[in-house]
Amino acid sequence: MNKQTLIASAKLGAALGAALVAAVLLVHLFGAPPLPASPPTPSTTEWPQWGGASGKPYWVYRSGAQVWGSTLVADGKVFLPTHRGLVVLAEGKKMKLLGKSSVGSELDGSPVAVKDTLYVTSRHDLWAVRR
Repeated sequence: MNKQTLIASAKLGAALGAALVAAVLLVHLFGAPPLPASPPTPSTTEWPQWGGASGKPYWVYRSGAQVWGSTLVADGKVFLPTHRGLVVLAEGKKMKLLGKSSVGSELDGSPVAVKDTLYVTSRHDLWAVRR
């Protein structure tokens, strides 16, 4: 990396850092925007490609917790990592809760299935669960 590239990178880093500090300061001074009282209900126009002629989703599961990881669909099940634990739903057009599992930590990553093992991560741990 040459000197000009290093200088340009340093300037960009400083500008991004200044923008982040400004954003944090604004939130500190004026407060964060309020969160909605409840999640919005999907409208009939949101999912026309998935809900058939009606355009409505087949079902919506309200986890009641933050979801940062992606869902995994495997073995006829939908695995949903949340900050309260792992939610397992049945795959299909009808919503069916199969179970919930709390691991004592917020699940931030997306579960991965390899053969008969499900891998689930949190900020500090990795669990490997066999079927």
